[in-house]
Amino acid sequence: MSRSRNSRSLQRPAGDNDELNSSDNFDLTLAQVEEELRNLHLSTSRINRSLEELRKLSEQDKQKVDTQELNLTLAQLKQSLGESGERRSNIDRDLENLEEELESLRSKVMDLSIARDRHIPLPISPPIRAALQAFYAGGSKHQWTPDSYGRPQYSYQARDGHITLFFEHPPDTVETVGVLWKVVKDLSVETADIFLILMSQIAKLPNPQLNIARMSLEEIAEYRSVKLRHGSSQLLYEDFKQEVMRLADLRLTMGWQDYKGGTLFFGKERPDRLLDIVDVEYKRDGKSWTAFGFRCGQALAHFLDPDGLRWIGNYANLLLSLSPYHEALAKKIGTYWTLVGTIAGKGGMQPHATIRSILEFCGEEPNMEKPGRTVEAIIEAHERLREIGVLEEIPDFEPPTRVRGFFQDWLDEPRTVKLAESLWKLNQPADKNRLVSSPQSPVRKNDYNGRNLRVLPAPASSNTFMTPPEDSGELCDAPVKIQQFRTEYGLHQAELAQALGISRETLSRYERGVRKLPDDIARKILELWQAKASGWQD
Repeated sequence: MSRSRNSRSLQRPAGDNDELNSSDNFDLTLAQVEEELRNLHLSTSRINRSLEELRKLSEQDKQKVDTQELNLTLAQLKQSLGESGERRSNIDRDLENLEEELESLRSKVMDLSIARDRHIPLPISPPIRAALQAFYAGGSKHQWTPDSYGRPQYSYQARDGHITLFFEHPPDTVETVGVLWKVVKDLSVETADIFLILMSQIAKLPNPQLNIARMSLEEIAEYRSVKLRHGSSQLLYEDFKQEVMRLADLRLTMGWQDYKGGTLFFGKERPDRLLDIVDVEYKRDGKSWTAFGFRCGQALAHFLDPDGLRWIGNYANLLLSLSPYHEALAKKIGTYWTLVGTIAGKGGMQPHATIRSILEFCGEEPNMEKPGRTVEAIIEAHERLREIGVLEEIPDFEPPTRVRGFFQDWLDEPRTVKLAESLWKLNQPADKNRLVSSPQSPVRKNDYNGRNLRVLPAPASSNTFMTPPEDSGELCDAPVKIQQFRTEYGLHQAELAQALGISRETLSRYERGVRKLPDDIARKILELWQAKASGWQD
C-alpha cells in the first residue's frame, strides 16, 4: 500500500512536485513554530515561575522591611515609654517634693497665724511713750524743734515732768547739724515698731535694770512678719539694722516726780541713753550673722524696778504686722490705746481721750481745710482695730452734723473705748473651763520678782447670733439693732451703706436715731440680715 502510494506519487506531474516541496516546507516551518511555541511556553513558564519567585521574594522582602520598621517602631515606642516612665517618676518625685514643701508652708503659715494671735509683753512708762511720740513726730513733715544750737530735739511735757529726746551728734563737722536733721527725717512708724520689739525682750528679763537682752535681725523680721524688701532679705535686714542703730544714738534728759512726792532728774549734766545697744556680727564661710545686745538706760530702768512705776501690758502682735505705709494711722492709734488702756484697765476704768490728743500722739495734724478726711480716717482706723481684736468696743465717731464749725467740737470731745482684756489682764486667775476649751495654751511671763504670771488667751467669740427682727417696723423702732447686726457679722458701716446704696454718714445717722430710718431701707437691711442668718455669704 505504501508502494502504491509511492507509485502514485512518482507518477505526479511536475506541478505537483512544487506543491509537495511547499507542503514539506510548511510542515517544517510548522514544526519549527511548534518548537518555538514549546520553547516560548517553557520560557513563559520559567518567566512565570521567576515572576512568582520574584513576587514571593518581594513579599518576603516587604515583610522583612515591615518587620524591621515594626521592630524599629517598637524600639522607639519602648524608648518613649521608658522616657515617659522616667518623666513620670520625675513628676512623681516633684509632686512629692511639692507636697512636702506645701506641708512645710502650711506649717509655717499655721505657726505665723498662731504667732499673730499671741501678744508680746510691753512695759508701760513715760520714757517709752515719749520715745514713741518722738518717732511718730519724725519723717518728712517732722514736728521736732531746734535747740539753741539749731540741733533737732523733741520735748515731751506731762503733768508729772518733762522728757527731752535728741540724737547724739557725730564728730564735729560743718555738716553736723544737717546730719542730725536727716536722722529725724528718716524716722518712721517702723522705727517705733523696732523699738517696741526690743522693749518686749526687755520686759521678759527677770531684772530689767541689770540683765541684757539679745536679738538677731532674723528674729526682728519674724516679729514684723516680713521676709523680703524689694525682693531681697539682705535689704530688709539692712533696713532693720539701720533702725536699731538709730535707736542706739538716741539720748534723753528728764525730770520726773515719783509717787513719793520727790523729783528725780536724769542726764542733767550728761545725757542718758534710752537704750544701751551693742551690735555683734559673726562671720564664717562667707556668711555673716548680726545680732544686738541691749539693755535699758538708767532713766528707763528706773520705771521698771519694784520701786518705780512698772506697768506691764501686752501689745497685739498683729499691730506689728500692719503695713507701716498703708495702715500707719491704725497702727499708731492701736499703740496709743494699748499704752493708755493698760493703765486705765488696771485701775478699773476704760480709757478715754479726745481726737486731738490721739492725733498729737500719732504726730498727725488735723486737716482743717477738709475736716471730713480726718473724720473718715479716724473712723476707718478704729473699725480696723476692732476688726483685728485690739478694741472690743468703739464709740460712734460720726459727728451729729457736719455744718460749719463742727470740727473743733468734734476734735475736743472725749471718746471712750474698751480695750481687749487680753492686752492688760496679765495676772488673771486661772479658769479651768477656759483652759480646757481654749485651743492655745496659757503663756507664762515673769514679773520683776521672778514669779510666774499666767497669761490667758482671749475668750473665743460665741457662734450664736442675734435673731433678725420680725419685720421692718421693728427695725425702724429700734435702729440701734443695725449696729448690732453689723457687729455680729463683721460689717463696716461703709460696706453696709454701699450695699444699701446710701452714704456712710446717712447710715450712721439712721443707726443713732438722728434721722428716721425709711421703711424701704429697713426692708433692705432686714433682707440682708435674714440672708446672713440663713448662712448666705455675700
